[in-house]
Amino acid sequence: MLGSRIEMMGRGIKKVLDDLRAVRILVLHPRDDDGDALIRQLRRIGCDVRAAWPIPDEVPKASIWFSCSSNMPDRKHFPGPREATGR
Repeated sequence: MLGSRIEMMGRGIKKVLDDLRAVRILVLHPRDDDGDALIRQLRRIGCDVRAAWPIPDEVPKASIWFSCSSNMPDRKHFPGPREATGR
């Protein structure tokens, strides 16, 4: 029973990684050690990664925002998911 649970977990992780590899990622982070480490890790996973800093005036409309830090700039500088899609 434990073996089948581990196998199911392995398939779930593979699907998550495959899905992640299928999207284009724009990392909005200063070019420092943390930003470079994030970019390297995403590329190691196999993601199509681009980086931008400072935050550009326009970002792709189909964007998912994820903040890893409480030091992110004030949200007024870029739209969140609802503002970007107009929903």
